[in-house]
Amino acid sequence: AVVSTQSTGAHKTTTSQAIWFGAIVAFVNCTATIFTLLTNLIEKAGRRLLILLSLLVMIVGLSMLIVSFYYQEQHDNTLTWLTVVGLCVYVAGFAPGMGPLPWAINSEIYPMWCRSVAVAVTTTTNWVFNSIVSLTFLSIASAVGTYHAFFIYLVACFAAFGYFATFLPETRRIPLERIQNLFNDRLVFSSCCEP
Repeated sequence: AVVSTQSTGAHKTTTSQAIWFGAIVAFVNCTATIFTLLTNLIEKAGRRLLILLSLLVMIVGLSMLIVSFYYQEQHDNTLTWLTVVGLCVYVAGFAPGMGPLPWAINSEIYPMWCRSVAVAVTTTTNWVFNSIVSLTFLSIASAVGTYHAFFIYLVACFAAFGYFATFLPETRRIPLERIQNLFNDRLVFSSCCEP
């Protein structure tokens, strides 16, 4: 958050201001996470609905970031407030949905006979891609422009939304033993998950 707010115009945003903007974003993230835990939102709203809403809110936040950085790069003007609001919207969407739900769903969707290996593989894959995003963001942003970098993430969010809307069933209040039945009608899982 500090790097993003500073890069909206280092000539206008001091390091101290960038740190405060980062603190605002961190506060929103913490508040959204605590709200999700205290209200038991995941069990009340359901995993599928919450992950789809989370992605939609993240898309709005990324769109705001794209506009902010586009305006800065094309018009040599800063919209620091829009960058901070965009980051806040993004993390407010991420915290209750795309933050915890992939871990919860990942622990539920596999049959018992392959669950431990499947969770290990998907966890490793998750952290490898997290590392790639973290290690390449600044290089991508400096090579193609910051708003183009956020556009790549926007496309990824749209793709994730389409995938989850198509293939992810609701697993709320369904025993682990019966979850496999939800996937039996889905081509992706029905043939590859038989022992």
